[in-house]
Amino acid sequence: MDELDVSQRSMRPIVITRHAAPPYRFLPPFSGQDYALLIYVAAADVSPDDQAKISEEIVASGCRYAVCYGHRCSTWDDSIDLASIAAGKEEKGFVMTTWHEEDSLEEVVEFFWWNTAFDDFIAERMGVFFIGSNPETESEIAREIAKLNEPKKANQALEPTTMAVTSRAPSSTSRASHGRGSS
Repeated sequence: MDELDVSQRSMRPIVITRHAAPPYRFLPPFSGQDYALLIYVAAADVSPDDQAKISEEIVASGCRYAVCYGHRCSTWDDSIDLASIAAGKEEKGFVMTTWHEEDSLEEVVEFFWWNTAFDDFIAERMGVFFIGSNPETESEIAREIAKLNEPKKANQALEPTTMAVTSRAPSSTSRASHGRGSS
């Protein structure tokens, strides 16, 4: 796991993971703790079986809110919803999902940062999962998160931040599309 120093103090723990090439798999960012997840799909070659498996892994990992962005992001919203229902999480532990096909990257990151609380869930931990590879977009997402993660009050006692970046396979570059919806 490589760590990317964000060079400011953290409001929330953030872990960024990446799986750059097939077969795609999800590495949970937090062990046994609830969190919100931004999924950026750069890869156009994710098989339906891999998508279903990743969705099951996301649901089982403690994710409570999944913000889906990038290639075919509305199908990720649906896949995670189906995995949540299959896991019996329609009530307790339900995973809220949204998809963002037409939103700008900045709008998606701001939504992820400020709007992923619901019912009794408040996103105290944030994960970002890159599927495939688009280094330019990945860097832009990290920059937008770093801007939002800066403390707003000078007198806040906060701990140093690092963003952990895990690469699971060689890079492959793909373009993403943008949009929005919710479940």
